[in-house]
Amino acid sequence: MRKIELMDKSFTKTLFVFLLCLGFLTGAKAQTCTADFTASTVKGCGPLRVVFTNKSVPSAGNPTTWDFADGSTTTEADPIHIFAPSTDGSDKIYRVKLTVTGSCGTREAFKNITVLSRPAPAIVPGAVSICAPYILTVKNSTLGTNNSYTYRLYDGNTVVNTIVKTDKSDVQIPFDNLPVGKTYVLNMEAQNECGSAVSTSYQIPVAPRIFQVDFTANKTEGCEPLTIQLNNVSVGAANYYYFIYDANNNLIARQNTTQGITEYKFPGYGNFYIQLTGYGCETKLSERKPFRVYPVPKPEFTINSVRGCRELLVTFSNKTQSLPDAQSSSLIYTWDFGDGTQYTVTGTNAPPQHLYRYAGSPFTVSLTATDPSSGCADIAVKQRIIVVTPPPGANFNVKPDTVTSLPNYTFSFEDRTVGTPIVWDWTFGDGKASIDRNPVHTYADTGRYKVRLKVIDRLGCDSTITKTVHITGIPGQLYVPNAFMPGGSSTQLRTFMAKGSGIGSYRLQVFNKWGALLWETTKLDSNGSPAESWDGTFKGQPVPQGAYVWQATAVFLNGSEWKGMSYNANLPKRAGVINLLR
Repeated sequence: MRKIELMDKSFTKTLFVFLLCLGFLTGAKAQTCTADFTASTVKGCGPLRVVFTNKSVPSAGNPTTWDFADGSTTTEADPIHIFAPSTDGSDKIYRVKLTVTGSCGTREAFKNITVLSRPAPAIVPGAVSICAPYILTVKNSTLGTNNSYTYRLYDGNTVVNTIVKTDKSDVQIPFDNLPVGKTYVLNMEAQNECGSAVSTSYQIPVAPRIFQVDFTANKTEGCEPLTIQLNNVSVGAANYYYFIYDANNNLIARQNTTQGITEYKFPGYGNFYIQLTGYGCETKLSERKPFRVYPVPKPEFTINSVRGCRELLVTFSNKTQSLPDAQSSSLIYTWDFGDGTQYTVTGTNAPPQHLYRYAGSPFTVSLTATDPSSGCADIAVKQRIIVVTPPPGANFNVKPDTVTSLPNYTFSFEDRTVGTPIVWDWTFGDGKASIDRNPVHTYADTGRYKVRLKVIDRLGCDSTITKTVHITGIPGQLYVPNAFMPGGSSTQLRTFMAKGSGIGSYRLQVFNKWGALLWETTKLDSNGSPAESWDGTFKGQPVPQGAYVWQATAVFLNGSEWKGMSYNANLPKRAGVINLLR
């Protein structure tokens, strides 16, 4: 009896040690569940290509999601991602996150990727114009830190001053006295390990002490729109501007210029004045000179009808508006009907009705309005606006006949139109269409379909004819859904079940992503419809939410074979994806 008690105690002790070790091993296993990854580089010039390697434990079999902090994600195991640099020259930091979901729950790991940018240099000159001698202060407003900043001052294409700095402190550029005005150009080049870039270039006008201002023009009046050539014959100023005034001496425009010829286009009609201003160490003005721009008639007309077959009687209406200094009734109008005939009249009275025939169609109609006081004129043209065509005679034949039986669903349509059409517009009565001259069309099911042919010739005249085709026999159909929700509120969506009718035999199978068969059925009811559905389980246990693959084959009662499911007008397929939602 004593021996039995000792054995019981020894067994209890052994069992306790076993359970303690088992608990330790289980805890040790839980502690090894970590999310971790490495990056091929964590800092570099953009666009930066980084190779990520998943170092999570366990290393495989768990869903992973990468978030690159730029709006993009992926579920690849070891992705490669390209990070974009900033556009303002500053460094950009992306905090990349790896999320691993497994038996230990959800774990996350983070790593910062720093993308260096190509410089975006910017400078602010302390003055927009200079009266020499002068020392110009230039501020560096570049974002970020760069290795060097090189300032260059140009006289034309020649660099006359170069200053290099390694910080962003102000730069001072001296300018000496000049005998005549001159405009320099200033910019700055910033450089770092990612490359270099040049800032916006600034013009620096330097004014002389003495100058003269005057200009001439090639014309002082004309019809709107009037463009004139202004010749700056001034000497010595650093900058010149033309100031343009209206009849009430209101400034309406300012245009920078140099010595020599420049063009100016007046904004409308009326009286204008132009004055040239020269800027140096002082400002000088030329004489203010007058210019006259006459308004131009704006002819407008309407046509009551522009399209017809064989012949067309057209009525024209003159819609021209009056000018500021001339009534529309005082203008001279010339109508050109486009068929070799014209009509000229003073005033806005409409021309007589004009008869067009299809010979020579289409016709271009124009109306010219002239102001006899100024000689200014304009034309309104409606290109190829009148179209008169002989109608074609639409007709077609149907092969093999207008009536066919299953399993033949196809008809050939042969155009027999009298005339010379260039457009064939077919509608087959099942929502499908074609623009082929002699199309071949296959219907999806039995029934009667109205086939319509509309033809249009090169002049736009059309004709239409409709015939009916008939497909006889017992129809058949099969539809496979792409999602179901076992726990949903809708009973129709709780199981995965194909829909159809007229089926003689079929097989529907469901596989997981590793190709293992989870469920299949061949059952049909007395109407030839699928009679069995999948409830989302395998061997009595619910399978997880996700995407599964279905495959199906079927032969209809009419003897034809099911071609498969067609999505987005693509070719039909006998396999697809079913999404199980929980």
